[in-house]
Amino acid sequence: MPVVHDPADYFCQPTLITKLCEFLHILACASGLAATSSGGYTFVTLGEWYNSHLERAHRCPDISAVRVWLERSVRGFKSALLAIKMRLRAILYSPAFERTFDTFVLSFDAECFSELRSAEVIQENLADRLAELEQYHGGSTSSGPALQSMTLPLLSALVKAPGKPKGPMTKRQKLGETTTPATPSAGGLPPGSMVGTAKFINNGKWLVTSGRVWYLDAIAEHLGVTLKGPCWPFLLSGCTDANRPSRCPSWGQTYHESATSAAHSLRLKPGKSFSLKELMNGAQFSRFATPQEKAGLSSNRLDEQPGQSQPSQQPSPPSQPANPARGRGRGRGRGRDGRGERGRGRGRGGWGTVTFDPELATDDDDDEKPHFREPPVA
Repeated sequence: MPVVHDPADYFCQPTLITKLCEFLHILACASGLAATSSGGYTFVTLGEWYNSHLERAHRCPDISAVRVWLERSVRGFKSALLAIKMRLRAILYSPAFERTFDTFVLSFDAECFSELRSAEVIQENLADRLAELEQYHGGSTSSGPALQSMTLPLLSALVKAPGKPKGPMTKRQKLGETTTPATPSAGGLPPGSMVGTAKFINNGKWLVTSGRVWYLDAIAEHLGVTLKGPCWPFLLSGCTDANRPSRCPSWGQTYHESATSAAHSLRLKPGKSFSLKELMNGAQFSRFATPQEKAGLSSNRLDEQPGQSQPSQQPSPPSQPANPARGRGRGRGRGRDGRGERGRGRGRGGWGTVTFDPELATDDDDDEKPHFREPPVA
């Protein structure tokens, strides 16, 4: 029967690393690379150094530190494999590939291992400090290593969620475990209650929400994530964090169970960060939406959402004309602007009725002309 390994454990087991590097070393030598090198790593020496780094997990003080050590190690080794891939590709496409390349696969000072080497230095310094404290206090200040076995634990076992309680469960427990999503932040709007405030356009490549058009394809490329998968209405809404669940159209479903689920929290590569303000200020990522693009979106008020109960509307009383303005005209000309400057009618003046005209309203309160128009006379 073949041995099945969890993908999370591929690069944290020294035995697998040794066999993998020996196999890759055979292929590299057959392709013309150096069997030994003093200028950098071969696959064999790379595996030896990485295994020695993994074994340093035995010095960690607790099981949480062991998990962090192994996760950091796996990240560094994957980055090293990617760097080797790029180097071998450059050699493969070189015009001189026909001759033998007596060279290494990765330099000793490769940037991909800088984080791992820094961790080793910190570990050594911490060990020296503890030794000094023990000598000063005349006793042991540490409780011993967290790993009592010489075999490193599997990373999949360290990051796995706690097991389910044994024994039969009631029907209510089963329903609560399978269907009840995490409760949103206190004070926030109900999940899914504001989904009408966002819509996708341009075949799902753009999102209209919070008065802006977001270019999802450009944003996904910038962040190094896929276009489909992240819950963009949740991530790009201009609302508060407590109200983000109300923008999610799939709350409670797979990857949308809580605010920290996979669709709501992006896993970005090193050097990448998600900043809504940065994306908003970048012209290549978003712009203000036009009235045509915002057409069909719901209001940001919960009581105006589809399916929400509307307050009863009381019939408004008929509009009353505004206070009459007394004209002071002196002739028979037609009055304009409702000011009665040249009143219509005989005599020295007249009474003109005025009403509010919204077409003449402006935001400038200093306009000398009043925002009224004289109604036509029958």
